[in-house]
Amino acid sequence: MIRQLLKPHSKRWFDALANRNVWQAAVTHQIIQWTRSKRVCSLCGKKPARDYRLSKQSFQEGTPATMRLCRDCFQAAQLARGDELQPLPA
Repeated sequence: MIRQLLKPHSKRWFDALANRNVWQAAVTHQIIQWTRSKRVCSLCGKKPARDYRLSKQSFQEGTPATMRLCRDCFQAAQLARGDELQPLPA
């Protein structure tokens, strides 16, 4: 069975993120309010940002295994945590 990925910054994505990490959900929501755009990085609010999925981990249905990241945050995630991120189709 193929698991459906949640689109970053969608209502379902925020609901799922809040269940796993309420602090990050609140921070990302605040970033979106400040920038008045959902097309910004989930972590820092920069544009442009691209959608990625975590590729080497197993997740339960409804887990937000996706993120919207700018180039800097993408590189930091790769280096700092060793996350293997794959771009999602635009």
